[in-house]
Amino acid sequence: MERRCTFIFGVSILFLSILLNFLTYRVTFLSKYLFYIIAIEPLFSLTFLALYGSNGKAVIKGLASVKWIVLLISVAFVWAYIVLVLKLGSAEISYLLESLYYPSFFEQTIFALIGVETLSLYFRRGTSILVSALFYEAYYFMVLINALPGFPGIYFPLFILDSFAIGLIYIGLYSVSRSIYAAMALQVSLLMMIVFIPPVPAALFYTFVPS
Repeated sequence: MERRCTFIFGVSILFLSILLNFLTYRVTFLSKYLFYIIAIEPLFSLTFLALYGSNGKAVIKGLASVKWIVLLISVAFVWAYIVLVLKLGSAEISYLLESLYYPSFFEQTIFALIGVETLSLYFRRGTSILVSALFYEAYYFMVLINALPGFPGIYFPLFILDSFAIGLIYIGLYSVSRSIYAAMALQVSLLMMIVFIPPVPAALFYTFVPS
């Protein structure tokens, strides 16, 4: 019973994340309040699973690796050092600090840690990784269907492929390291590279939003 309830809770969190992302873009006057829910969702989910879930030990293990925490902190310091040396300004430092929680901590908690460990209760781990990546792709698909004019022609399938591929990389990295912090370090680094990407050809880079 505990195993089944944990599975239902975890899958519900995956669907809820997708729904909230859709509503955030679609119902703009509520977007601020919906984002507050998104912000606390990983903390609530982790607490619930750690205390009551049948996969509680796996969830705690995914958060408690000292060596991967050190890696993430080191990556953050490197990017902060680069920003300060290049004198890019405080906006980039704020962007770095914000990205550590959202989207990186949020996405890796929901779609890597909770997704894989929950689905693994009933599926093989490889299948769980693949299904979690499909949920991740669906999460970004909500962005796509709410901004169709911005992704005409070939950009539509490219966006879909990119979100699935990068989700597979993040979730696969979590499964190898058994920690969300390795995947977070990669995601933060990709997000910080936006600062240094030239605006031309802007359309190409705009297509690869998830990564």
